[in-house]
Amino acid sequence: MSDDDTKLTRPTGGCWMNPIFAKSLPSEAMCEKAREIYENADDCPIGAGLAGTMAEEGGMNIQNNVHWRRIRSLLDDPFIMKEPGQRMKRVYNIGIDIVAAVPF
Repeated sequence: MSDDDTKLTRPTGGCWMNPIFAKSLPSEAMCEKAREIYENADDCPIGAGLAGTMAEEGGMNIQNNVHWRRIRSLLDDPFIMKEPGQRMKRVYNIGIDIVAAVPF
């Protein structure tokens, strides 16, 4: 979380995607797309984009359980704010459809 509590910020050394997954896809082209998504994670406002939507819906309280969603349903929902770089769609296009948010 940013210092002003307005957006999710990936800390140095942190990740939004397991780097092992990014190396395990069936083709080099898909691995390259996953690496690009993994390496370029911009800050995300709460309630916008994939990470921001998951954080808002799942809650930021560490007492909450894991929050699961299907990316396809997020992409199809006109009320979900999509991020400018289409990260949600790019994640879906490399074969990820079920995502989880884990509060900590």
